[in-house]
Amino acid sequence: MSEVDGQLSMFNLIPEGDWHTQALREKLKGGKFGWSSSRIRIWTAAERLDRDRLADYIQNEYGISGGSVTGGTVMFNNRGAWVFNFQTKVEKHFAWHKVRNMILDMINNNEYLTDGDREQIEKIKEEHNGLMPLMPPDGSGEGETE
Repeated sequence: MSEVDGQLSMFNLIPEGDWHTQALREKLKGGKFGWSSSRIRIWTAAERLDRDRLADYIQNEYGISGGSVTGGTVMFNNRGAWVFNFQTKVEKHFAWHKVRNMILDMINNNEYLTDGDREQIEKIKEEHNGLMPLMPPDGSGEGETE
């Protein structure tokens, strides 16, 4: 983080590198609307679905939504994610397969789930005889178990 006259700049709170990519990764770490259940559903889908079906699952999970990130906004729709930087006025598009790859990268690097998510997964598995159900993207219903 950089300091200017003793104050932090909100535009420097996202890690170095491509700002748009880092902003999207930060938004994805929160899951849809920051819900841990969203991260758990996507993590479970990543364990069970092939890459194409996983991209579709993630698209259905996020649907048409969005929200703010430090210094910008991230919006999701049927074509992917759009990340807009308020300072530079630059917008960047990420297709759903790129969003999927970011999530898989975070999962593989153990950056996606929180400790609380892992505890919740263990509770869910206990409730389902050691199996993890694949819930529909909207979180409704029982879903299928492995």
